Amino acid sequence: MKSKRILIVEDNNLEFKQLKFFLEEHGYTVNDFFTDSFEEALSQLTKFQPDLVLIDINLRGDRTGLALAFEIKQNYQIPFIFTSSIDDYTIVDIALELADYIHKPFQEKQILTTIKRVFRKSFEWKAPINDILWLSVLGQNNKVQDAPKYPVKLSDIEWIKTNNKLKKGTLVVKTSQDKDKPGYETRKTLGELYSILPNNFVQVSEAHIVNEKKVTKFIPISRKKKGYIYMGSQRIPVTKSYLKKLNERFNT
Repeated sequence: MKSKRILIVEDNNLEFKQLKFFLEEHGYTVNDFFTDSFEEALSQLTKFQPDLVLIDINLRGDRTGLALAFEIKQNYQIPFIFTSSIDDYTIVDIALELADYIHKPFQEKQILTTIKRVFRKSFEWKAPINDILWLSVLGQNNKVQDAPKYPVKLSDIEWIKTNNKLKKGTLVVKTSQDKDKPGYETRKTLGELYSILPNNFVQVSEAHIVNEKKVTKFIPISRKKKGYIYMGSQRIPVTKSYLKKLNERFNT
C-alpha cells in the first residue's frame, strides 16, 4: 500500500526533524524541505502533494498557520491538523472550528491516533473515485450512525438536502436504491458536497441538490411564486433565486 504523505509546516527546525523522524518510523512519507512560512507551505502543497498537513500556528513571516488553514480549506481538498503550544483560548477556539488541534508538547500516541482519525474522516471527501462516495447510514428516527461508511454510487443519488433535525452541518442523501430506507448522511455543508459532484447535479434551493438525470418533471413557477422539481412522486421546491438557472438548464 502506498505510504501516506504528510507535510509538516513548523517554524522550529528541531521540532520539525523530531516529528519527521517519528512519523517516518511509523510508515509515513514526510517532506524533506523545512517549511516554516505561509508562502513555502503553498509551494510545498503543489510540489509535495501531501495527503495531510500538520500546521503550527506560529510561522515565520506575517501570515500565521490560521491563514494557511483558511487557504487550504478554501482552495485545496486536503485535511489538516493544528500542532501548537499556543495557550491563547481565543486563537485555540478559532483553530478548533477549522480542524483538530494537538497541543505541544504532545504524546506520541495522541498524534498517531489523531492522524489516523483524520485520515478516516477525510477519506470520503476526496473527489469521488469510480463514481463512489463513502457515506454513513442514517439511523432510525434521524439519529446519526457515525460508522461504518458505505459506498454509494453517484448515479444512484436522487437528491441531497440539509436536515435541521440532525446535528449542524449534516446532509441527508437519498438514493433510488433505498426507497423504504432512511438514506445516508454526511456532516458537511451543501456547498462542500456540491463542489465535488459532477455536472449532472444541480442546486435548486438553499437546502437541496438534485441529480438532473433523475428528474421526471420541472414546473418553473406556481401560484406561490415557487417552482418544483419532481422525481416520480417526490416533490422538491425550487426557490426563486435558482429558477432562472434551472429554466435555462431544462429549456423551459
